[in-house]
Amino acid sequence: MADYAPGVIAQMIDARTTCRELAKLLLEENHALHKGGAAENEARLNLKKRLSVRLEKLVQDIKGQRDKWHTNALAARTANELAADIAVFTDLARKNELMLRAAHQIRADIVGVIRDAMDAQSPRVQTYGRSGTMNTSSAGVRVLAKEV
Repeated sequence: MADYAPGVIAQMIDARTTCRELAKLLLEENHALHKGGAAENEARLNLKKRLSVRLEKLVQDIKGQRDKWHTNALAARTANELAADIAVFTDLARKNELMLRAAHQIRADIVGVIRDAMDAQSPRVQTYGRSGTMNTSSAGVRVLAKEV
């Protein structure tokens, strides 16, 4: 049984390193989101995806070999350390999700405000009604630049 432990321990160490890289990336992203630098986070997206897939695969492989390493004390201790790293990462990921949702909502609100302001400034058709009052409407109005 112990013959398999060194390979699994190496995978656990690799998973811990990957997890810590992800946690560092999330800390940087959260800091950038807090400062309003969402554009910086777009560049981190591919790295975050790649590291997440790598961590998921490593953890899945480690779990699949549990019967081969669970009796090894060093492997069990390394697994506990990995679990602690994953707990820290999970907490950071939750905070990151909340901050990303908030940033998305803020952007959507800003776009809505800009759209409303542009609608308020768009040309309006003014016509006189039957009673002689002026009607202002923008429904179906398209202003064309035409020369006669």
